[in-house]
Amino acid sequence: MELANDILAIMDEELPQVEPVVRSGPKPVFHQVNQSDQEEMASVIEKDIRVLHEENLNSIAIIGRTASECNRIKKIMEKSDLPLQLLNEQEDMIKGQIAIVPAYLSKGLEFDAVLMVSIDEPYSEKELDIKLLYVGMTRPMHRLLLYGAAPSSFLLDRIDPIHIEVKGTMQKTH
Repeated sequence: MELANDILAIMDEELPQVEPVVRSGPKPVFHQVNQSDQEEMASVIEKDIRVLHEENLNSIAIIGRTASECNRIKKIMEKSDLPLQLLNEQEDMIKGQIAIVPAYLSKGLEFDAVLMVSIDEPYSEKELDIKLLYVGMTRPMHRLLLYGAAPSSFLLDRIDPIHIEVKGTMQKTH
C-alpha cells in the first residue's frame, strides 16, 4: 500500500492516504522485461503465475492500462495453458480463470495477486493515469507484481525505492 500512496502523492492535489486493512505480503516487485521479446515476457509472467498458484494465491488478475493493451496481453499469453479470461464491461468473472482486465474496470475488484503489465502503454503523470495506476495497485490483497520496459512505465522512477523490489536488468538508481 505504501507504493500506491507514493504514486498518489505525485498528483498536485492532496488526497487521503490509503491504509491497509486485511492486506499482507511482501513488497511489490517490478520486473524489467524486454518489450520486443514478447515470448520472454509471457514466459516470465507464466512462471510467476505458477509460483502464485503454488502459494495458494488463486484469485489472480493481470491488469493492463487500456482495453487494447489487455487484448495484446491476452495475445502474448495465448501460448500458455493458463486459464485466461479477457474481461469487459458485459462479462462476469469466471472462478478459476485468470482475469485480464483494464485498470478502469478493476475498481471495486479484489484479488489475491495482481500482475500489472505495460507492453507499450506506459502510465503518464496525467491525473487520470495516476488514478488508474493507483486503482490497479490497490486491487491485490497479498501480492503485486509489475512488468514493463522500465520503472518509469509505472512512474516508479518518481517514488521512494524502498517500497519496491526491482528484478531484471534494471538496477536501482536512487
